[in-house]
Amino acid sequence: MALGAQPDGNADPLRSRVADLVALEPGARAQAEGDLLAAGAAAVSPLLDVHARGRRSSSQLKAASARLLASLGPGVIPELVRVARGEVSASTLAEDRPIRNAALQAAVDMGADAGTPLVRLLLQASGDVRVSEADRVFARDALAGLGDLAVPLLAPLLTHAHPQVRADAAWALSRRPTMKARDSLLAGTRNPDQMVRLYCTAGLTVLKDATLAPAFLELTRDPFSEVRIRAVEGLSGIYDPQFRSRLASVAWRDPSATARDTAATALMSAPDRLAQRLGRRYRPFDTAPVLRDATTLVYLAAFSLTAALLGLIGAASLFSPTPDLSYLRVAAGGLASALVGAIWGGRLLSLSMGVEIALLVGALPCTAAVGWAVLRGRDGPVPARRRAWLGLIGASYVGFALGWLWLWGVFGV
Repeated sequence: MALGAQPDGNADPLRSRVADLVALEPGARAQAEGDLLAAGAAAVSPLLDVHARGRRSSSQLKAASARLLASLGPGVIPELVRVARGEVSASTLAEDRPIRNAALQAAVDMGADAGTPLVRLLLQASGDVRVSEADRVFARDALAGLGDLAVPLLAPLLTHAHPQVRADAAWALSRRPTMKARDSLLAGTRNPDQMVRLYCTAGLTVLKDATLAPAFLELTRDPFSEVRIRAVEGLSGIYDPQFRSRLASVAWRDPSATARDTAATALMSAPDRLAQRLGRRYRPFDTAPVLRDATTLVYLAAFSLTAALLGLIGAASLFSPTPDLSYLRVAAGGLASALVGAIWGGRLLSLSMGVEIALLVGALPCTAAVGWAVLRGRDGPVPARRRAWLGLIGASYVGFALGWLWLWGVFGV
């Protein structure tokens, strides 16, 4: 007896008729089909049992069974669900559910006629605790399989009073999205229910429709982080240089590390070089940066030492009567500035930003000190060594400024 089937005195005769579906004689095949169609719901279990036999059933018999199941019509959907329910309770793996998969495909093959009974089952399963969870999932998956045929039925459910119905409708619409479902999905992105917004946004990303850019840009500010992530994926699929600044903003300051990572990845995969540079700049790290990227560590060390050196020069210029004490103070200041930059870099998950903070925090005050030292010597000639150091500092900052201008695309793009 098939899994989930109930005792039926007609079961054995019907099973023999199923075997005749691949009989050599056309008359026997036609008679078997007629008998099974006449049996209606009673034929569902024997026909589904064919798919549970694995290799013991020929591919021809499975195909004939699937075709006949769909021909039984939407009136047998409750029986399809009942038989499939028993198999779901016995296994949680989709590949271990041949009967459920066959029943689901049969419902989908029924086409638009199956839509109304499936929606009725979905509503009943969501509002009645006595209905199995497996029944609700079956109805949801079958509606998703109907694709465009189910759009007129699912769209009104996005605003249903029951949150589970709203979520299931959005999920089903997003599984096989087409342009016919576009407007319904777009309306769902403005739904107060965050799960509806999430599923609808995910469905829109599949369409890769450039006219959805304003919606995706707005959704990158959604309070739900998963929605922001899907919106970034949507922008990546229809990338245009005008999205660059918004993606960079998400990669820099979004509260969600996953959203930052997704935005940085989108920038790095973009076709223009400036976006790629921005993506590398804001590229996050999954673990401690010290263990992940030696090149960035070299960058951090170089800028930290530069900050300390500039601090050393500035303090030595101000406190030349006590050079040893000045050197000690500046070394401590340079180390502190480097630590500040490293800490902020860790918080922002971008070491390149951290070393820039280290440079600014540690070096700018020291440069001001050098400038003050030069002003102090304006009544007399500035020593050659001081002029040389000042020129070195100026060249360092010019290079730093040019690097920023290049990064932000002022030139060299």
